[in-house]
Amino acid sequence: MIVVWLKKLALLVVNGPDAGRARGQAEAMVEICGELPAAVWCPETRKAWCQQGDKGKFWPAPAELYAHLLPYAECIRRDAMAAQRVVALAERAAKPHATVSAEEREAVAAQMAAWCKRMGHAEPQPDQRRPVQPQPGVSERLAEYRRQLAAEPEAGVWLVPLIAKLEAQVGRNAPKEPRGLTESAEKALHR
Repeated sequence: MIVVWLKKLALLVVNGPDAGRARGQAEAMVEICGELPAAVWCPETRKAWCQQGDKGKFWPAPAELYAHLLPYAECIRRDAMAAQRVVALAERAAKPHATVSAEEREAVAAQMAAWCKRMGHAEPQPDQRRPVQPQPGVSERLAEYRRQLAAEPEAGVWLVPLIAKLEAQVGRNAPKEPRGLTESAEKALHR
């Protein structure tokens, strides 16, 4: 490709190499410019060399040709890197999210049913749902723990820290300053 580009350039300049020097010139150009992307060896870069004015009329030295082609090479590399990023983004966006297929769900459900049967649990009926039991709030739990502590003082070893923790949790949730008209009025009356 480089040799073809150089042969066509030799026809456009005044002092193109003769047949005896052409091979040596081509080897020197390949040695210096061989790392450049293949896309720089195109008719546009050859035409750009010839349109440089007086410099473009003559055969280039390897360093001159490298300096001439380097901006084109850098532009091509930037475009290639940008294209690779776009492709990577598109591939990343196109990847389907890992989901569990219906067959896998059925297999797991069958395994769970077999395990439940082995363990002696009753088979749940799909149309029967378990009733949702309401969870007690923090204040209800505190009251229950205090009743339990009064009934069983020896349980205080584990109940007292639990009660203290729940009271601290309630304290964090309670406002530090009264809010609203009624709270402000109560505060003013109690002064």
